[in-house]
Amino acid sequence: MLSENDLLRSSTQNHKLVVTEDKSEPTQVSDGQKTPRVDLSSTHEEAEIFLTQQAIHIAKEDPESTVSVVSDDTDVFALLLYFYWSEKLQSTMTMQSPIIALALT
Repeated sequence: MLSENDLLRSSTQNHKLVVTEDKSEPTQVSDGQKTPRVDLSSTHEEAEIFLTQQAIHIAKEDPESTVSVVSDDTDVFALLLYFYWSEKLQSTMTMQSPIIALALT
């Protein structure tokens, strides 16, 4: 059985995971290391804006990246679509329901 640190290290060796919690700044997990993403801090209280802002920022940060958004909120979809188009982003961006994401694991 893997320890939490070994699991984080193996599952984020080639990926970055940004976790939004109930605090103003999210946490990034990459190469098994947890680091606060102060640059993604926000005081917005609406989850739709919070999630969209972070996804667009990450896509702009690395145009070669693939950004996966786990949400089933149509407002998030509309905001992502608008900002992806208006910012002329090149990153691959996907969105999937958290229910389907859980079923696939």
